[in-house]
Amino acid sequence: MKKRAIQAFQISVIIVLAAKLLGWIFDFSPSLDSAINLIMFSLIGIAYLFVGFKWSEAVQKWIILACGGYLIIMNFLPQSMAIHLIGIACLLTPLFIARISAD
Repeated sequence: MKKRAIQAFQISVIIVLAAKLLGWIFDFSPSLDSAINLIMFSLIGIAYLFVGFKWSEAVQKWIILACGGYLIIMNFLPQSMAIHLIGIACLLTPLFIARISAD
């Protein structure tokens, strides 16, 4: 069951990546591009949630979980510059934590 879920997630990521690339080539409508972005950020948030649950250090675990949750929730909030800036911070923070923890 776990293997199938991981495969489904990987296929979803590949489909979204292909859709983003096709969007650059064919210039999709804003509503379709918005839907692709919603799915993309939700998938990234889900990945961060799974990584967060596996993380061993408590403070870093909760930061990663909060970032993953925010990336999912931000899609349903009214769009503003502040929402996007926090989203960028939530995209980069787990990567920064992983980089520091690897050393």
